[in-house]
Amino acid sequence: MVKTVLCLRLFYKGKPLDIAKPGRGFKKKLHIGSNKHLFWQVLDPSFPDNHLFVFEQSGQYYMQLMENFKIECFRDEKPIDMATLKSANLLSGNKLKLTHDLTGTIVLAPDWIVRFEYVEPWIKLLSPEEKQIISQYSRRADLTSVERFNRNMVLAVGFLTIAFLAVYDLALKPRFDIDESLEAHVERLAHKVDTSDLFPKTGSDQMSGQPTPPQNQAQTSAQVTGTPTSGPTGSTRSQAASQFGFGDFDPSQTAAPQTFAVTRAEGIVAATYGGQQGGPRGSGPGSGGPSGPGTGRGVASSFDPTAIPGGSEHAGPLSTGQLRPGTQTTTAPPGGSVQRFAGDLGRLVPTGRPVDRPASAAAAIGQFQAQGVTVIRPPDPAVDPPEVQSEYQNIVTNVRGRQQQLVTQFEKDSNVKSMHGTIEFTLYINDNGTMGAVDIRPISGEFYDEFISNARNIVMKWRFNVKGKRIYPFSITFRK
Repeated sequence: MVKTVLCLRLFYKGKPLDIAKPGRGFKKKLHIGSNKHLFWQVLDPSFPDNHLFVFEQSGQYYMQLMENFKIECFRDEKPIDMATLKSANLLSGNKLKLTHDLTGTIVLAPDWIVRFEYVEPWIKLLSPEEKQIISQYSRRADLTSVERFNRNMVLAVGFLTIAFLAVYDLALKPRFDIDESLEAHVERLAHKVDTSDLFPKTGSDQMSGQPTPPQNQAQTSAQVTGTPTSGPTGSTRSQAASQFGFGDFDPSQTAAPQTFAVTRAEGIVAATYGGQQGGPRGSGPGSGGPSGPGTGRGVASSFDPTAIPGGSEHAGPLSTGQLRPGTQTTTAPPGGSVQRFAGDLGRLVPTGRPVDRPASAAAAIGQFQAQGVTVIRPPDPAVDPPEVQSEYQNIVTNVRGRQQQLVTQFEKDSNVKSMHGTIEFTLYINDNGTMGAVDIRPISGEFYDEFISNARNIVMKWRFNVKGKRIYPFSITFRK
């Protein structure tokens, strides 16, 4: 038997792990070591990280040995010692020449062994019957007439589709020449709206030609709605919707409107004409100014634009109905409820740190810290008992169900002054389920101290079902 291929076998504690041959595992060099990226990794801390084990030189394979390697060789199935290997020029220094008649075992480490030998490569010899079967089934079968027809039809339909799309895109596709931008197109459509329907004139205005004085000029509240349900604005939306092709668009069907009444205190300046004391009523056919110790005469309906202002000016607070920019006004719906808000929300609170706590809240938080109560965390089903998981879930569900109270209060207060951002609430729950304290920390945005106080009062009324003192944090993002 002619041995032509070098075969290396790796054993660990007497059990075979792998086989390496030229072309399988290595080509001209084989590295072993404790490095995990090597083909053969020796899991021994005393073994070097990377060691060149077998290499080819001038068509001959050599094995590079280390001092701690133990070697046992056989030549023509007879044992041969180290002295004989050196005398036969098979071992030179630490290089062992692997000849065809040499076999052996190399001990790399106490549990790691490598055996080397030359073997004849295994070649599968096929019988004539096997060769005939392989030649018969190693090619595709001939197509039947039906398969050829289906193939030709698919190719023809695909080609016709591509040709039709090309012709349509080049010759039949309609061309749209856009001679204006989108903004110009929208502006042109807006000019088509008839403004005479938006601001109808009364009979008295048309006859006299004088503007009608505004009614309820001294009102202290202005009623606003999120979406007007009737009037000129609603008709404008319907006309605009029809212009843009939205069909029968009804803005009142999007959501139920919510009605608010907001009062703001602002200072105004009123200039008077003349220098005499004003009377209880103005002189003239129109209505005069209010009675009181004013410094001017009541101005009548006939206004003289050429008059030169004189006298003094009086500044004072007046409740106005001015709203935030973008808010639309309308009258209150018949029989509908109106939520009224008035006043000032105070000052902005700083973000990134807890707001000032009441004395009672600071004392309660100090008791929780003194007793070592920690923040509850989501339980681990594999470790925590079912009662702990149930208690945590009850707290989470209770908080989520009551967050709408805070959102409702935010919507009320933000109609007075605009607010937005994220707030973190830390609940300090007593063992009887009542609230001991709440720590409020604005994380981002802008909030006023009156809203923070209202939110604290809401949270302090919450109740929970717990079996001891608990600390639970959660956060809410408020948007207007």
